[in-house]
Amino acid sequence: MKIIKFIYQPVTPFHINQGFGANQICINKKDKSDVINCDGLNPPKGYRSIYGAGGHNGLDLRAKRFTPIYSSQDGIVTEVVDEELRGMGLGITTTNPFYCKETNSIEHFKLRYWHNFTHKARLGDKVSIGDLIAWADNTGYSSGDHLHFECKPVSISYKKDGTIKKTTNILQDNGYYGGVNPMNYMEMKPATTWQGIKSFKERLAWMLINTK
Repeated sequence: MKIIKFIYQPVTPFHINQGFGANQICINKKDKSDVINCDGLNPPKGYRSIYGAGGHNGLDLRAKRFTPIYSSQDGIVTEVVDEELRGMGLGITTTNPFYCKETNSIEHFKLRYWHNFTHKARLGDKVSIGDLIAWADNTGYSSGDHLHFECKPVSISYKKDGTIKKTTNILQDNGYYGGVNPMNYMEMKPATTWQGIKSFKERLAWMLINTK
């Protein structure tokens, strides 16, 4: 069994707007579409923090609308949300496991990519590091364009044919809805490079995002 050490940067340039455990986003209690930047521990009147007890359960990465999003590890698409109000999102379960520091055991991770404009990857697809899987946007509960990136250790149940039936968060009650800090597992290299991009449209998007 191959044990993976790293996950790679899903977007470039790699800039963290809100880190793991932060609490900087609030939602209007009445108008759920009204999302603002705020101090979640001391929200303005009529607002509440959007997060659970521990705070933000992933990384918010700078990503303008239509920024290409790349798979951070080899895996299988086990979750697809195509409802804009929920936030368009993908969950990719890693093919190979990691040594999970939080559980002191060998576990597969589900890597989640959220607030997307649309998806290229589909449910059940096998993806490799650097594959184009989606484009960034601002769907769902979000105060601006970005990529919300999560890392969750999961247990896996399989169908008779060997395909994945279900994934279950191992640390669901840890205050972060099962999330762990992706930075504990990040290799500070992009999942793909200019040389790895094949299509003209993707190269054009890359140039627009990565040049001033």
